[in-house]
Amino acid sequence: MPDVAVRTKVYPKGRRIVYEKKALVEFCPWIRTESLETHVLISDLAHSLGVPFGPAEAAAGQLRRLERWASMERIVDQYAADGTLLASYARKVAPDEIWRLSLGKASQPSLEYGLLVFRGPYTLNHFQIVGPGTFATCHSRRFLLDEAASDYSRGVTLPVRAGVQLSLFLMNRGAGPNQVRVLSQRCGTRVARAVTVTLPRLGSKLLCLSRTFPSAAEAEGSLLYHVEGQAPFDFYTLMENSRAAEETFSIQHIK
Repeated sequence: MPDVAVRTKVYPKGRRIVYEKKALVEFCPWIRTESLETHVLISDLAHSLGVPFGPAEAAAGQLRRLERWASMERIVDQYAADGTLLASYARKVAPDEIWRLSLGKASQPSLEYGLLVFRGPYTLNHFQIVGPGTFATCHSRRFLLDEAASDYSRGVTLPVRAGVQLSLFLMNRGAGPNQVRVLSQRCGTRVARAVTVTLPRLGSKLLCLSRTFPSAAEAEGSLLYHVEGQAPFDFYTLMENSRAAEETFSIQHIK
């Protein structure tokens, strides 16, 4: 059973955590509704499994490092969609242990989401969004946070099918607000429509492409989306069965 998230500290509104500029940091999205909740799996399992396979001296050094990491707290910072730091959760994780943390369900009919940032020694992290009709799982991302802005453009081709609702989960990992422009284009034709969203520092936006570009989503086939703006930001894609009785969807990261 997952551990229920217990806040180790509630921060005053506007509190800002500064992440090491040269250190790669793990992060991933979280989502919850009345029926959906996010579980986060945090572990050193990949490293501990690799210990016996290396040379004896290297394996011993790796084991010492894992034991040293086990004495240090792993911290999960939870951000709301507007970039507000909500809370942090902390725990020591043994080398062969998996910390399964549940962020719980929404207390009222609403969609809540945001960004999770992991501090402390390196861990291998996956997240699962679970509910009556859903078991969507994916991995966290590992990048620098609070980077300076730079131009970014990416084309993504996604299938368009009846009864399937497409969304982008946009996440800002820059040092300040970022504007992200999403354009829809039927493959081989001109741009149909564009929308711009502003993401605050460590903020996120769950953008439903099927509702934002309804005319483009009507026909079957493939649709090309351009995602451009001031990097650094990252995104996942969600495909939801809009005809299912329960919230049913998958999530993946586009490399």
